[in-house]
Amino acid sequence: MNGLTSTPAQRWLARLSFALAGLAIVILLVVAGLKSLAMVAVGLAAAVVSLAAAYVFLSRRGIWRWLSLAVFVLAPIAVIIVYAFRDLLWVAVLSAAVWLVAGVTARRALAGPWGQLTGFGRAALMRRLGDLIARDADRLAEIETRDTGKLLREMRGQLGSIPEWFYYFSGLADKLVQNWKISVLLRSLAPRALQDIWFPRYMADPQFLMAHCLTEPRGASDRWLPYNVPEANMDTTAVHADGHWIIDGRKQFISNGYDASLYVVYANTDRSAGMLQGTSSFLVPRDTPGLQVTRCNETIGGRFMNNGEIVFEDCRVPEDHLLAHGDALGQAGVYFRPGKIIQAAKNLGIGIAAFDDTAAFVQQRVQGGRILIKHQAVAVRVAAMATKLEAVSTLLRYAALAVDENSPDATRLCDMVKVFASQEILQVCQHAVELHGGYGAMLEVGVEKYFRDAAVYLHMDATVDVSNFKIAKALFPGTAGAYAGPE
Repeated sequence: MNGLTSTPAQRWLARLSFALAGLAIVILLVVAGLKSLAMVAVGLAAAVVSLAAAYVFLSRRGIWRWLSLAVFVLAPIAVIIVYAFRDLLWVAVLSAAVWLVAGVTARRALAGPWGQLTGFGRAALMRRLGDLIARDADRLAEIETRDTGKLLREMRGQLGSIPEWFYYFSGLADKLVQNWKISVLLRSLAPRALQDIWFPRYMADPQFLMAHCLTEPRGASDRWLPYNVPEANMDTTAVHADGHWIIDGRKQFISNGYDASLYVVYANTDRSAGMLQGTSSFLVPRDTPGLQVTRCNETIGGRFMNNGEIVFEDCRVPEDHLLAHGDALGQAGVYFRPGKIIQAAKNLGIGIAAFDDTAAFVQQRVQGGRILIKHQAVAVRVAAMATKLEAVSTLLRYAALAVDENSPDATRLCDMVKVFASQEILQVCQHAVELHGGYGAMLEVGVEKYFRDAAVYLHMDATVDVSNFKIAKALFPGTAGAYAGPE
């Protein structure tokens, strides 16, 4: 986050840090000038090089980022060495220390929450979330009918400010949700021996990811319509032979698919039955012969989840890796409803972040002689954004309560909040981009990322249209169409 999208406290901290850096430069130049003009040139050159390196560090990625960091650190060291030979060592050390503190402070001030979540910080976050999942493992299989809201509240309370990071990085949230889904299935369906193998690995490795392989090139959301006939079956098949299940087929648009260590794969095991009776699920480790990760898809938003494509060719898994035979889709329902609640909650987080940044911007940016919020057209948009967020939040709480109480209308409400959140939050993010003017289209500002992330949610956990079909079917089961195949 930069000055346009950071909080006022962050900006003041950044100004203070740059003031400290300026003070260090003044100390160097004044004291060095008492010694010789050559020393002034040395200090000034080091200052220019370090400030240029700081700019590169804050604005670039990859190898340039680390090279600039090295330059930023080495420049004061070079000054110390040069000044040491001129009996000015104490001045150089003092100024370099102030310089370095200023740089670190500026980095933390401008980076936003993610700046505090790097390296071991990410590992610690994954471990803490893993601890929560392990602690609640015995309840995960029952999460659909009770404790959904309670568990989310406990996680928010125990993780402190960590959910704030999810506002800015929906891709990270998507990764963790996929791990949650597979954890639920493992706990409720996998043999104890497999649980004893995979849960410890998951807990021991902060980078351990899991993926849910359901979507195929020929069908995805449309297969969740009330249309249960053999013609709609999955193309991926699994055949039992010689104590193994042999899987053949292709899966695409799989969240975590590119870098997961463990996959739950859905395949057809009975061509004569419909999807609800002929689909089975299998636990497939990444290193299984015949499993090949062929692509990491380029998505407009949620890019951190590394959406992947996986091909199975004569992929043989032991028969005890079968999780559910025939009724895999029904068994997976253990997380379908709470999963939609979580999707809507992630979506809402993006909207809140977009609103927060926009609210700060319109109260500080001056246009036409006054701050933007004083312009009526801007005020109307900001009010609309806040209203949409409140509406999504209210429906989300209502749907979550229905899931907790196992209400008869829980499934319909989950579909409703998924659709409503994805459409309303996208509009909130569109307002955010437009109210930032030209800055809204700049990558370094970050507002455009909210819009891109929100657009992805139109297609996650079923498309908007398919979800609307299911809502209509739930409202009018006797008269609504099948929407696929013969009526």
